[in-house]
Amino acid sequence: MSDEASASQKCLNNGMSAHLEDTVRSAAEDPLASRQSMYEALLASPTYLLHAEEKGSGTKQNGSLDASELNLWAEADSDLGGIWVPLFSTPEAAARYAETIESDECLRWVSQEPGSVYRLLAAIPRIAGVRLDPPGKEVAGLEWGELQALAQGEIPEEGPHLYEFPDGPYRMPDGLRGRFGKLEASRVGFDGRQVVFPDDAPLALEDFRRWVRLTLDDGEDAWTPCRHFAALLRRLAERDRCPELEAELISSLIEFEMYGDAEAVCARLVVEPGRAGFALGHLARVYRRSGRIEGCLRICEEGLQDFPEEAALYHNLVLGRAELEDLKGARKAARGGLEHFPDDEMLRRFV
Repeated sequence: MSDEASASQKCLNNGMSAHLEDTVRSAAEDPLASRQSMYEALLASPTYLLHAEEKGSGTKQNGSLDASELNLWAEADSDLGGIWVPLFSTPEAAARYAETIESDECLRWVSQEPGSVYRLLAAIPRIAGVRLDPPGKEVAGLEWGELQALAQGEIPEEGPHLYEFPDGPYRMPDGLRGRFGKLEASRVGFDGRQVVFPDDAPLALEDFRRWVRLTLDDGEDAWTPCRHFAALLRRLAERDRCPELEAELISSLIEFEMYGDAEAVCARLVVEPGRAGFALGHLARVYRRSGRIEGCLRICEEGLQDFPEEAALYHNLVLGRAELEDLKGARKAARGGLEHFPDDEMLRRFV
């Protein structure tokens, strides 16, 4: 590329970065507004990640790196454990953020070509999403579904997103102190009561883009932000040391398409004494529901060697085989499960 063409490309990139920076700032200030222009800018603009390397390694120059060379800086969600990656619209934003982090490693920004970064990020284990241009009082984010759409070069569906549990609204335990509010139906996508539990779980403006219907102790329904509800459920499960609530938490995260967070919860439980079979059964479900069928089958086949009495491993092995249209394999797996669970209706349907 000639010097003139290089300078022209640099000016173009600077202009796209400025536009992306503006749309990200607007999304952070008003998370319920349309994100069409931000999604388009994300696909069309260069972006920047933080690369971590040992201090004194001698590498000083910022620039680009191949994915195989990238030691990506990421952070785990403090409540649910999923991995969040900071992604920046400009090198300056990345450098400012790096200065706020206390680390034994040296952090420097690396550039990514327009659109290419999302395939890289979508493949990260336990990925919950991306936080755009942190830090800030409010930060816009891309959750799992948005990240997957961008990885395919597609514009994600606009929110807000509404979720219902398969068996109807979840009945919340008595005694929680809720605070009721009212956002316009045109802004949130429904006309009904809205409740949050700020004394029991964290809450951010960004959370108001995804809602789930609950039943409260007065017998009436109300909607609450999904991530806020999941954090509350996690705290209740830990407080009461309740396996049933842990199962509800994982099922809720799956229903909300928060697969990275669900995967993180399973990874935490799998190392607890006596919980490995339970955790692997749910992890297989996370993989199956998120479309990683081969991974689901591997977890089931390996897990059953150590936990042949875990029904969920048979269920997900059968359903995974069926989704691959391997009906012979599904029948074989169902027969194996019926040896341990002869009255299991789901397994009997495949024999």
